[in-house]
Amino acid sequence: MQVKEKLNEAHYFLDLLKSTPQDNTHEKEFMYILSAYLNSWASVLDVLLYDYLEKFSLGFSRNDRITEREFEVAARALKNTQALSFVQWWKQQLGVLSKDPLWTKRNLIVHRGYPPTMHVYAIYIAESIAVSSTISIYGPSSYTAGSSGPSAIPPATTPGSATAQPTPQTARTTAEIRFADLPDRSVIDYCQRAYDEMEKIVCSALAQFGS
Repeated sequence: MQVKEKLNEAHYFLDLLKSTPQDNTHEKEFMYILSAYLNSWASVLDVLLYDYLEKFSLGFSRNDRITEREFEVAARALKNTQALSFVQWWKQQLGVLSKDPLWTKRNLIVHRGYPPTMHVYAIYIAESIAVSSTISIYGPSSYTAGSSGPSAIPPATTPGSATAQPTPQTARTTAEIRFADLPDRSVIDYCQRAYDEMEKIVCSALAQFGS
């Protein structure tokens, strides 16, 4: 079944996202890979439908453009009860995935352009006695609609729990891209959760309806 390869394709782009820096210099690269990932991820469900179209011999090929409606009509006409059970199950999975925020983001990227995002910068300072502090600065990325400069949102500071030494031994800064309307988690976190859900759907299909 080709759905396994399509799932592997989505995983490939997810790995690329994870390995791509999320600073301003690599922002365009990150967004291009995100677009490719979302397309692959959402396509898994379509490929799954065509895989079972062929498995149940419903009279269509991959060259035909079909939806779950045509699938169901053909299954009813052929009185294929297993195919009917599958398409009902498939529609339930579509309903679940359509509630995932990334489903909307995918449609936005494909048909309208890039969604607004923001950067979260964290500065990690390690003192000589291993005390650390974190400063997160929320700033809009170049993809944020109407963005023309630094964010006016003040930084959030989490102080260390022990007495800090005068001079830090090491300091590093990390950048994280988040959707502007979903600032609670990183884009990569949302993508990983969406992939895990899609993988469960594919495994469930193979277990229930065969391969």
